[in-house]
Amino acid sequence: MAIYSYDFQNDIRDVTPALEVIKKNEPTLFSVAGNGQAVSNRNAEWIDKTLGIAFDDVLSTEGLVLTVADGSKYAVGMEMSPVDTADNYIIASISGNDLTVTKAVSGMAAPLSGKYEISFGGVVEGSTAGTEVFWEGEAKLNNTQIFRAEAILTRTAMGTSTYDNANLMETQVEKALYDVYHAINRALWKGTKKLGSKSVPGKLGGIYEFCSALQVDANGAPISKSLINQALEKIANNGGHADTLICHRSKIAAISNLYDSQLVITQDETIRGVYVNKIKNPYDGSILTVIVDDMCPRNDIWIFDASKIEICPFVNGALTDFDSTENSFDGAKRTILGELTVKWHNGSEAFASIRGLA
Repeated sequence: MAIYSYDFQNDIRDVTPALEVIKKNEPTLFSVAGNGQAVSNRNAEWIDKTLGIAFDDVLSTEGLVLTVADGSKYAVGMEMSPVDTADNYIIASISGNDLTVTKAVSGMAAPLSGKYEISFGGVVEGSTAGTEVFWEGEAKLNNTQIFRAEAILTRTAMGTSTYDNANLMETQVEKALYDVYHAINRALWKGTKKLGSKSVPGKLGGIYEFCSALQVDANGAPISKSLINQALEKIANNGGHADTLICHRSKIAAISNLYDSQLVITQDETIRGVYVNKIKNPYDGSILTVIVDDMCPRNDIWIFDASKIEICPFVNGALTDFDSTENSFDGAKRTILGELTVKWHNGSEAFASIRGLA
C-alpha cells in the first residue's frame, strides 16, 4: 500500500481522449493517423485494397504473351491497358506468370513491356458471390511496440506549494503523455519492424520501411511546384489521392511562398497549430493539408493520403494510466502503458516522397 495518496489513485484511465487533444494542438505525422481496431497478434496483418484501378508491370512480351511477376493475381477475362494509351487487351488464358491476351479491338498495337492498368471487366447475368473477377490484394505485416512512461512525485514535491501546480500528479501525467506522444511519432518515422518477446523489445515499422516505393529524386535542388507535382502524379498514376504534405520546418517558408496565391485556410477546427496550412493543389484542384513535423528529415518531403494510416492497439494494450507506487516508495508513481502497431494501407500507391532536397 502506498504511503501517500492523490485524488485519482485508484482509477485506471484510458488516455486516448487526452492523446487526441495533443494531436490537435501539436500536428505531426502521428496526429493525422486514424484509429483502427485492436489486433490480437504481435504480427499484425492486413490486405491492401485496390485503389480504383490496379496497376502492374509487364516484364516482357512475346507476341500476345505477356510475362508478369505474379500470374496468380490475374484471372481470365481481366482487361489490361498500357498506361497513357488507348490500347486494351483481354486475358484469354494464364500459364504460370505468362498471360495470353487478345486485342480488344483489331488493329491495336502489339503489347509491349511496361506499366499497365488492370481492369476487372463485368460479370455475367445471374452472378453469385465469389464469381466476380477481382484483383487479389497484397498481404502486409507489421509488429507491435510497447510504449511506457512514468509520472513520479516525491513526498517532498507533493507537500510543496507552487504557483504553476507542477507538484500535482495530473500535471506530471500530462507531461508523461507528451513523452509517449513523441515516442510514438518517432516510431512512425524511424521505426523498423521487429517481432518482440519476453527478452526482445518489439518494434513497429515506420513510413520509410513501408511507404518508399514512390520516390522523386530532387538531386539537391530546392523544393519546387514541379517536384511536388511529380510526387502527386506518381500517387495519382497508382490510383491514389493525396491530401497531406509533411515537411521539416526548414522547408515551410519555401512551400508557403510557392503556393501563396493558393493558400486556402490557415488552421482549422480539426487540426490546429502554428505550422498548419491548407493549400489548393494545382495538380487536381483538391485541398492539401501542409504540416510541419521536425521528425521529418530536413531534405525530404512526404505527400500521402492520411486515411491510409491506421494506429491499432494490441487487444489488451490500449494506452492507459494507472497507479504504480511501490509499497515503500517515498512519494507516488503513475504509469502510462500501451502496446500499438500501425497499418500503412497501400503504402506503395498512396504515399510518395521527395528525397535529396537542398
